[in-house]
Amino acid sequence: MTRYEHLPIYKAAYDLFIAGIEMTKNFPKDYKYTLGENFHKVAMELIKLVYKANMTQNKKDIIKEILVLTHEIGVLIRASHDLRIISKNNFLSMIEKQNNIERQATGWLKSFE
Repeated sequence: MTRYEHLPIYKAAYDLFIAGIEMTKNFPKDYKYTLGENFHKVAMELIKLVYKANMTQNKKDIIKEILVLTHEIGVLIRASHDLRIISKNNFLSMIEKQNNIERQATGWLKSFE
């Protein structure tokens, strides 16, 4: 079994989490405790699920949960951009990170089917 810290999807999820902390630290008060806090929780749950998927035999269901969370993160990033809380460059960077995780999870899922 591979150590989870060395999985590319784990590294990508962790990088997204750290980038999200940086992204949300300057959110206006109105959004810091709604969009910002929700992003942190979902991103941390994503990291936990990557770890869990790596440690379990039945990975399919957990990887499907990872895909749901990546979609949820994408919605939070898009909402932050649409509300003009983050810049277009920050938006593009974050969406690329989110898409990277989604591609990896989809590939991981296909490898078990």
